[in-house]
Parts: sequence; C-alpha cells; structure tokens
Amino acid sequence: EIIPVTGVQTCALPISAIRDYVDGVSSALDATMAEPVVTETPEVEKTFEAVKRVLRHAEHDALYTALDLYPTATRDQISARVTELFAAFADGEKYLPPPQAARVRAATTVLSRIRRVLGSELSRLEYDFRCGHVRAIERIACAKDQSGPSLSTLRRAWNRVCPDRVDQAALLTRQAFAARQGQDVIGAIEHGRRALELNPFFEELRKTVETWEQALRDERADRSEERRVGKECRSRWS
Repeated sequence: EIIPVTGVQTCALPISAIRDYVDGVSSALDATMAEPVVTETPEVEKTFEAVKRVLRHAEHDALYTALDLYPTATRDQISARVTELFAAFADGEKYLPPPQAARVRAATTVLSRIRRVLGSELSRLEYDFRCGHVRAIERIACAKDQSGPSLSTLRRAWNRVCPDRVDQAALLTRQAFAARQGQDVIGAIEHGRRALELNPFFEELRKTVETWEQALRDERADRSEERRVGKECRSRWS
C-alpha cells in the first residue's frame, strides 16, 4: 500500500517504509527510500526488541509485561531484570543508528520510572492494587510468615488506593454486627462477606465471619441430627 506525501515535491511512501522509520529500523524517511539499517548481531537485535517491548507496554501501564515478568515476580527477580535491561540498553545504544539509539534512551528513561514504581514495597503494592493484582489471601499468608509486606503495609496501600471501598466496607461491617446482635446469622455473614470484598485486608473481620459461618454449620448439623433422631423414634413407636 502506498501513502501519498505532499510537500515541496510530491512522492509516495510504502507503509513498510513508514513502519521501519517509526520502529527506528530506517534512518531516513524521504523520497530516496534509504535502505533499512540492519543490526549486525543477534544480541543487538534482542536488545532492540526489549526496547520496543518496554516502550509499548509501559505506555499502557503494563509494567510487568514491559519487563517480561509475571505480577508474582519477587523483588529480587524484578531488580535483576531491571539491572539486566539497563546494561543491555547502555551497551546496545553504542551500536545502533541514531533513530534506534534515541528509542533506547527513551526506554532507559521509562525503565527508571518502572524501577521507582516496582522497587518500593509500598508503591508496588499501590500499583498492583490499581491494576487488579490483589491476591489478598496469598498476601495475608505471606504477611503472617513474614515472607511479604506486613498486614499494616497491605492495609495502608489498600486504604490509599481504594478509600471509597474502605468506607463502604466500614458501613457493611456495622450492619453485619447489628444483624448478629439481632440473631440474624445469615444476614451477618452476607454483610460481612460483602465488606471483605471491598476491604480484603480486614483480617479481624474475616476471622469473625469465619466464626459465624462455623456456628451456622454447627447449628444446621445439630438440627439435622435432631431430625434424624426424631425420625428414628417415630419409626420405633409406629
């Protein structure tokens, strides 16, 4: 496909030529149609692919994808990956033509921002929560065995990211306890579970709701046993 470009002299540029220029593969965009600059080694090609990945995904705030890591990556894994990319970008820039070198410098700037966001425990939690990487039960377990951020840190991050949800959860919590005082165990559980959906790091409420659920199961089991015994008694006397 050809795109006409108007100017002092009319010319036509293929889509592929424009794409090569935007990607930094071609060092010129004019009627002479300069041949694309081909990287000389697989290492340099790999580096520029990493550059494009960082720029493309970071633009959409997909920081883990930009690093080619999972959201569950450890702090050490993130640090090692960032360090690896910094070194690769610094080395690759030396062997790339100006358009590509400019993109490497841009990716290096973006990489610095990624390191600031994911390198801090609190800022990473806030980023994770904004992006939906909550994993509340898993994080609470890690807090208990001290292999992850503390419960107070988790709550602090959640409160900063989702203050409206925390307020709604507080209202539902009050309604849950009011229902429990009114002997409405099912209503108490329903309100409590809804509160935990909005504020998943309210561990004390989680334990309370689990206690209510166990009490309800025990009550139902007792009733079932009473019905069974009653049925047996009626069978004997019939």
